[in-house]
Amino acid sequence: MYAWCKKTDNSEFISATEGYMPELTKLVGCTLPIVDTKSFKYRNPVSIEVLKWLGVRQEADVQLVVGNLLRISDDYITSDSTFSHMFPVLEKSVLKMYDYILSHTNDEVNTYIKEKLKNAAVILQDTTMKRPQEIVLNLPIDLSPYLYTINPRYKKYSDFFCLIGVTKKLTISKILEVLVCIVNDKGSEELSDAEITCMVHLTEPLPELLLPGNKIDSQMIKLPDDENKLTPIKDLWFDDTPWLQFRSKNIKPLHEKFTQRVARSMGVQSKREQTVNSLSKSDKFFQFGQHEDLTSRIHRILEGYPRDDSILKEILQNADDAGATEVIFIKDFRNLPAKSLPNEKWSDMQGPALCIYNDSYFTEQDLKGIQDLGIGTKRDDILKTGQYGVGFNVVYHITDAPSFWSKGGKIGEVVCIFDPHCKYVSMATPQKPGMMIDAKDLHETFADFHTGYLPMLTRDKAQGTLFRLPLRTKEMALSSKISGEDTNEKDIEKVVKLLEDQVFDCMIFLENVKKVKIGSIREEELVIEYEVASTMSGEDVSKQEDYNHYLKEISMKIKQKKDGAFSTTPKEISITLQITDNMKKKEDYLIVKQAGFLTNSPFPEKLQNAYENGQLQKLPRGGVAIFLSPKPKITGRAYCTLPLPVKTGLPVHVNGQFALDHESRRNLWKSEDSVQYLWNFQLGKFLVVPAYISALQEYKLYPLPARQFSTETIDLLQMIRHFESLFPKNNNASDNYWKDLVKSIYDKIANGRFNLFPVILDDTSNWFEINWVPVQIDDDFAGCFNTLDQYYKPKKTPQYATIQDATTQDATVLSSHKAHSKIDEEIELTRQLEDLENILVSLGMKVLKSAGWIRQEIKGAKTVSPELVLKFLKSHTNQGQSNGCILGELPRDVNQTSFKSVGNLKIVFEFVMKVITEEYSQNSSHKDSKSIDFLYGAPLLLRQNHQLDVFSEDSVVTVSKFCDLLPKYSDRFLSQDILPILEDYVSVYKPLKEWSIAEFADWCNGTDLHLSIGQDRMVSWKRGKPVSEPWLVMLWNFLNHHIKKSADNFGSISLENHLNPVKSFSILPVKTASNTFKLYPLSQADNVIDYVHLSPCDMNVMPVLKETAKILKNLRLPELHHLALDLYHEYRACDIVANMKHPIRLLEVLYTNTNCFASIETKEAEIILQYFNEFRNKMVTYQNKLKELKLYETHDGELITLNNMPKKCIRLRDSYPQVPSQGFQDWSSVSNVIILKRHSKLDDLFKTIGIEDTSPADLYLTYILRYFHGFSDEDQLCHLQYIKDNLLIKMERDFKPKREKLIQMLTQVKFISYRNEKTVASTFYEKENEVFDVMHELLEFPPPPFNDPTWRRFLIHAGLKNKVSEDNFVFFAETIAQEALSNGVTDKLKNQSLVLVNYLFKKKNDNNIQSICTRIKSIKFLEQESLPDDDYRIQINSQFGSCRNFIAFQDSYDYKRFDLIWSVKNVLKRNICDLARRDEFYVNWFQLLGISQNVDSTTFIRNMQNVCSSLTDKSVASRISLDDQKKLFETYYQFLQDKLPEVREELNNLKDYHTIFLPDDELLVPASQLF
Repeated sequence: MYAWCKKTDNSEFISATEGYMPELTKLVGCTLPIVDTKSFKYRNPVSIEVLKWLGVRQEADVQLVVGNLLRISDDYITSDSTFSHMFPVLEKSVLKMYDYILSHTNDEVNTYIKEKLKNAAVILQDTTMKRPQEIVLNLPIDLSPYLYTINPRYKKYSDFFCLIGVTKKLTISKILEVLVCIVNDKGSEELSDAEITCMVHLTEPLPELLLPGNKIDSQMIKLPDDENKLTPIKDLWFDDTPWLQFRSKNIKPLHEKFTQRVARSMGVQSKREQTVNSLSKSDKFFQFGQHEDLTSRIHRILEGYPRDDSILKEILQNADDAGATEVIFIKDFRNLPAKSLPNEKWSDMQGPALCIYNDSYFTEQDLKGIQDLGIGTKRDDILKTGQYGVGFNVVYHITDAPSFWSKGGKIGEVVCIFDPHCKYVSMATPQKPGMMIDAKDLHETFADFHTGYLPMLTRDKAQGTLFRLPLRTKEMALSSKISGEDTNEKDIEKVVKLLEDQVFDCMIFLENVKKVKIGSIREEELVIEYEVASTMSGEDVSKQEDYNHYLKEISMKIKQKKDGAFSTTPKEISITLQITDNMKKKEDYLIVKQAGFLTNSPFPEKLQNAYENGQLQKLPRGGVAIFLSPKPKITGRAYCTLPLPVKTGLPVHVNGQFALDHESRRNLWKSEDSVQYLWNFQLGKFLVVPAYISALQEYKLYPLPARQFSTETIDLLQMIRHFESLFPKNNNASDNYWKDLVKSIYDKIANGRFNLFPVILDDTSNWFEINWVPVQIDDDFAGCFNTLDQYYKPKKTPQYATIQDATTQDATVLSSHKAHSKIDEEIELTRQLEDLENILVSLGMKVLKSAGWIRQEIKGAKTVSPELVLKFLKSHTNQGQSNGCILGELPRDVNQTSFKSVGNLKIVFEFVMKVITEEYSQNSSHKDSKSIDFLYGAPLLLRQNHQLDVFSEDSVVTVSKFCDLLPKYSDRFLSQDILPILEDYVSVYKPLKEWSIAEFADWCNGTDLHLSIGQDRMVSWKRGKPVSEPWLVMLWNFLNHHIKKSADNFGSISLENHLNPVKSFSILPVKTASNTFKLYPLSQADNVIDYVHLSPCDMNVMPVLKETAKILKNLRLPELHHLALDLYHEYRACDIVANMKHPIRLLEVLYTNTNCFASIETKEAEIILQYFNEFRNKMVTYQNKLKELKLYETHDGELITLNNMPKKCIRLRDSYPQVPSQGFQDWSSVSNVIILKRHSKLDDLFKTIGIEDTSPADLYLTYILRYFHGFSDEDQLCHLQYIKDNLLIKMERDFKPKREKLIQMLTQVKFISYRNEKTVASTFYEKENEVFDVMHELLEFPPPPFNDPTWRRFLIHAGLKNKVSEDNFVFFAETIAQEALSNGVTDKLKNQSLVLVNYLFKKKNDNNIQSICTRIKSIKFLEQESLPDDDYRIQINSQFGSCRNFIAFQDSYDYKRFDLIWSVKNVLKRNICDLARRDEFYVNWFQLLGISQNVDSTTFIRNMQNVCSSLTDKSVASRISLDDQKKLFETYYQFLQDKLPEVREELNNLKDYHTIFLPDDELLVPASQLF
């Protein structure tokens, strides 16, 4: 086909199916046969169609076109001849193929052509064809012969080109590919200017193409040097520092045509960087930096460290671990020159910085450790706490690039730089983000850089280290991945100031650093601003050296994992450290250090396993520091050499090699199931605890100046309190770890019996004379805590019985007296406690002067309790016991014992009895003899002759304070001095015997006293004869004492049980009606009444008691005389007579004298009942007697008795307006119910005696409506009016459920008079209902007065029918249908029908709508749709049914179908259909009522037959207009058209009818006449 195509088949004839039509020549002509249609045979168009019919192919597919394109490319490129003159032909054909391929692309096609053409030369370029790899769509410069771009005319094929592999624009890979090609082509040849220019142009886009942080792989790349020869990238440099002389000859400058920007992007280093690299030839240089994924890790570490002085503390810690003795913190806020630097970006680091110098140097191991982020060298040296570990990273709070200079040891002099961002150091890489360089000649090469390491300080040092921390500026913070916070000079000043404020604390536990200084660089000089130093005595220095040596021994054992390394003989030292500064501040500390656990200390298995596995590399060392001061008060902190931000809550500082949290090392390890937590626990309990106790012992004996002189006891106590302030408090401990530590301290103090607790004797006057004893936790009578104040409370100040008993002046005097009395009581209480303590100490008991709070910390610590004192007193028999009671032989006069006096004995006895008294009171209902049995063996029994003896069962004494009743027997009683202590225990302690009432009566027999008052008769009492008033008062006190002990409660005193022995004694003083006085025997107490006496407990009912007493006094009964008796005693004579305090007795008196109520008024009756109401709980058993009293007021004001009443009694609650009272008398006779008048003050009493209260609503519900017939018609109306106007309205707001019950009951009450009888409201219908109104002839309506509108709502509640029920509706419809059938349709019936229909269609939401529709749809009570006589349809054919009768819903038709059925079916009236249609969205009335909306074919055919038959009569047709006929038949034809499938067979019924209307001819003809 084409000149360059190689033909393989010369056949001239092919089968039709093998050939392709000529229009496909440019698509497949080089690979497939084309039919020649140019010959004569095929010129006819018909012939062309014949060819197509024979199978000549008219279409090609993509595979054939791609094959043709590849064939053209291959033949064109490999052709031996030059065919450039044929290129236009080639171009047309190729472009045709491009177009075809583009028009048929899809996913499958794209995959195919991409695979076939990706390496083929199918892209037109000038007069040839190129591969996709040689083409770039957008190439701004000429890079031939390496790269080409496409002709602008081919732009529209860009998507196709890109699909097969053409790049849209120059890429990094394409550039590198070309560069490698150039290197391979040129080798070592010198490049021409054109070639260099091409390479320059080729590389110019690289800086823009490279993403930030990315670098190209330049190993295979070479660039021209200044001699135009290709040189490896690593051996080139570009000049960025003209001032720097480059010394290496092996590194050549890059050709000058290449910009620095391109050079950097290609990986060419600058002259400065190559200079730094040249230093790497030194054997002391290696890449330097922290190894981990750095910026995010450091950022996380910083979150655990606050941005405060902990930064400087960590560096101080590192310096101490490194063995430094001096540390200087230097504020260098200069802006240094930034010219001669190792890296131009380092200029950012030449600004203000914080520098820290120490006099130690870095070892090789230290250099390795500081690069291992979070690991450090400390894991290999357990003596080091914090040297260059994770804590060093806190410097990143300040800087992004810390560095340090170090000199000494094997490393020589070096500078190390950290660059986590790989931003400031040219050699920094993510693997090694930093560098270390030889600093020996640094001042010559990079002088400005060297200045930052303070040569004025370091140049003459033989060894030392200086850290430089350039401050992070705001600009740096914006891009920093470590911290977004900048640091300025004020921040550094603040941090340094914080360190200065805390440096004294930091010095306490440092092992090596003795000096800390703070200075600034001013005018190129170092100025020291602050300095602090620590010193100790020579002896203490020697102790410290021995201690350090011991630490090294343990450290070696642990490092070598030797057995028993943690269980050895511990080393403990006590030293005094003095810390001073240049501001004349001074602090002294007593420090106790301990290393190693005790040999017998338990060592958990988990710790042992961790130790054996190398996971436990901790040194068992620790200690405490006590601030030496007269007031050693400090806020204790935890130390790990330096103070941690952990407040322990202890009063001392605690140091230990604790396991700290993983990142920040600022807190103790918290996870309780971890090895670290177990280590901390072990360290605290078995190392810190013994060190703490040793520190207390050391401080106790420490020669403080204040302790050197004799002093008063109060001063000694103050010094003791200062000493005790060093004891820890569990409540103050900051967390559970320290709480457990405090517990362990006190456990060890107690169990170890350490003498840390003071006892002061009377002659103690010097600190060193104090008797120090251990605390008692068992039965050895060691030191016990003084808790005496817990057993003594100030006495209450005496007050007047009532406020009314004091005048205004008296009240003022009383207030003043109370104030003075309270002070006096406190003084007296203090004196009493001191006396008791002194007595106990004189008896030999070790009562501690320690503070009470310490006792609470010691588990099981004994206190001075009554039990312990009693036990101590009983030890007097154990002569020779070291800690026993010193008393001597007994019995003997109490004044000759260690008690020294009866008063001292009483003080101790009263204290001992406090615990027994408490136990006695707790078991008051059942006195347990075991509580008093503790006294057996106690040397506390004092007889009336002052003889002291031991309590035993063999010595029995009589206990009574009323011995003056019979003075001759006073020698039988217990001493009156201790009687108040023991009198309550007479009944439960065998050595004690109570003087009883029976024994008193027995002792009186045979005496003159018995003859005068013991004969059971009334005795005249006058002028103190036969007994005196005081004697009588004492006797009643004696009797009251025994009655009180035996009585169960206020009202349970039994005369027979308690006073029976003296029943015949005339000892009851009585005032008679004649105002004379007599002594009544107790046997006649029932005849005496008390009107006056009231006890304080009855004050709340005082008014009613007084009023009742006033009423009852008119009874003139014998009255108890009070003048001679104690008015304020709990049980008195009045308690055995009928008095106002004993309502049951009073009720008995009144019950037996019921005739006294004959003239009583209703108000007085109410007051008496109010009295009994106050004692209603006592009236339950006696309510029948109470009901017998004629004290109850009825509704009409009559007083009645309630007992034996046949009728039910109820009380009506108050209401407004009140329930009408009309008719209740007649009603009560019917209902057998009495309504009492309610007095609110008697509510509880009536409830007690079983009289119910009822509300108006409940009254009507339960009683009135049930017996409503008991009222007259007039009274009924009155009560109904009350229910209507008040009760129902009020209940609607508050009592809706009960209101519903009331309404329900009203429906059952017959209250309407009708036809000579009563009937219920449901008998009647509401006239306002339109249905009821229109059907009124069938119904009954309420008669007067209930026909008034005001009764409507009430009657509806009572059952008046106001809604049309389903049965009502059906009945009404049937009635209308029957009336219409019998008498014809009238206007009245039409109106009734319409009202019913309207009502029906309003019930669309009723639940029973379906039921009612079912029942009425066949009832004929509806009006039929009728047309006027002149309507053309009536003229054609009469209407079905002739509208003479009513029709039913069922089988009637919607009036809209009137034209289709009027002659054969009933049509429902238009307005009825419209009403039904109005609500069809809610209810389908047509379906429910059986109304037909669709016309069946049979009905239609019948109607059409009728119409056609009528219109066949020309006389009929002539009366009907043409338009009306046309309109009618169009309706019929449309119906037939819509129903054609359904009516097709039935149309035969119309074949004999004239059904075809021809309007033009005005004819109606059969269908058979049409053609």
